[in-house]
Amino acid sequence: MQRRPIAPSANQDNRNPVVLLPNLQILPDSGDNRGNILSRNLWRTMAPAGPLSRAKPQTREIVACECTPEMEHSVCEECRRRSVHEWSWGGLESGKIIFQNNRKDITFNPGFSVGTAAVRGEVALQKGYHHYWEIEMSTEVYGTDMMIGVGTDQIDLNGYSHSFVSLIGMDKHGWGLSYSGDIHHAGKSQKYSERFGQYAVIGVHLDMWAGTLEFYLNRKPLGIAFRNLQGHTLFPMISSTAARSGMNLIFSRSYPSSLQIQSLLSIGKNIGFPKNTSIFKCLELPPGLIEIIKNNYWWIVTNKTAESQENKVTAERTKMKKREVDRSAAKDTKQHQVCKNPAAELALQGVVTRSRSRLAADIAAGPAEAAKRRSRSKSIVTAGMLAAF
Repeated sequence: MQRRPIAPSANQDNRNPVVLLPNLQILPDSGDNRGNILSRNLWRTMAPAGPLSRAKPQTREIVACECTPEMEHSVCEECRRRSVHEWSWGGLESGKIIFQNNRKDITFNPGFSVGTAAVRGEVALQKGYHHYWEIEMSTEVYGTDMMIGVGTDQIDLNGYSHSFVSLIGMDKHGWGLSYSGDIHHAGKSQKYSERFGQYAVIGVHLDMWAGTLEFYLNRKPLGIAFRNLQGHTLFPMISSTAARSGMNLIFSRSYPSSLQIQSLLSIGKNIGFPKNTSIFKCLELPPGLIEIIKNNYWWIVTNKTAESQENKVTAERTKMKKREVDRSAAKDTKQHQVCKNPAAELALQGVVTRSRSRLAADIAAGPAEAAKRRSRSKSIVTAGMLAAF
C-alpha cells in the first residue's frame, strides 16, 4: 500500500513527519481506550523528503531486560514489577492531543503544530507522600520544547496553543525539565542535566513531605532540582510544541513517607557501588527484604546506580586538585633532574622554598612592593640555577 508523504513545514516544531510502520498492531476502540498501541517501539521517524522507508530505531540506554515484547507471555519479572499505574492523564481529546493505551500514552499535535500543547494528571498528587513516575519519549524529540514536570491547576493548558513556549515553569505555578537539560520555574531557567532524546526514560520523584522534586535520566538520579514545594496542590504535567511528538506514561506509584523509604533513598544515593553492579550483590540482605525492595522500590536501587549531581561536582573538584598536585610534582621533578650533585640539589630546593614564601608575601604587600620583590627573586633564582649546573 502506498503512503503519501506529509509535506514538512519550515517551522522547527513541524519537521520530520512520523508514520506508523506496517508491523503496528492496533486494538479496536473500547470505551476510552482509543487504538491501544501494544508496543512502545512502534513509532518511527521518517525523512521529510524522498520515498518512505523503515528507519532504524535508536539504541536505548535504559536498564536492560530479558523479555521480548513481540512474543506472547515473554515479559520478564523485572518489567512486571514496573507495570503499575495509579493515575493517567486527564483532559479532553482534541485536534492537538490524542490519548491512547487507556490515557497513558499521548500524541501531541498529530497533524502539524501551531503552538504548545499540554496535559496534566487526572488527580492531584497526595500531600505527605512520595510520588514516582516515568515518562518515555516515544518519538523523536525536537522543536522549541518538550517538557516534563509538575504544576498547579492555575496553569492554563490552552493559553499558549498558538505560540511556542516552554510552558511548564513559565510562571510560579510550574516546575519543569526541558529536553535540552534546563529546568524552569517562575520564568527562569538553569542547566541541570545533559540533553535527552527519543527513547529516553525520564523519572520524576516528588517528595511531598520534604517538598523536593528530583528527576532521573534513564533511571539514574540527577540530584534535587527544586525545593520548598510543600503546601502546593500539584499535578504531573507534560507539554510539547513539536508536531507528531509523543510521550508514554510507563510507571506511576505513590508511597507513604516512612523511615523505610528514607533509608533506601540514602543508601541508593550516598553509598558508592561499582558501576552496573546491583545493590544486592554488594550488601548481604535477607531474601525477604530483597523481594520487598525489588517489588516496591526498584527505582531507588536500580542495577545501574549513578552518582548524584552533588557527588559528581565533588568528584570533579577532587580530580582538578589531583591534576594540580600532579603538575606541581612533575615540575619539581624536572627541576631536580637538572641537578648534578646533592649539594646543588639542596641549594635549589632552598631557592624554590624561599621563592614560594616570597610570592605569598607579594600578594599581601601590594603591587609596588611586589615588583621590587620579584626583581630580587629573579636574581636569587638565577644564582640557584647556576649553582645547580
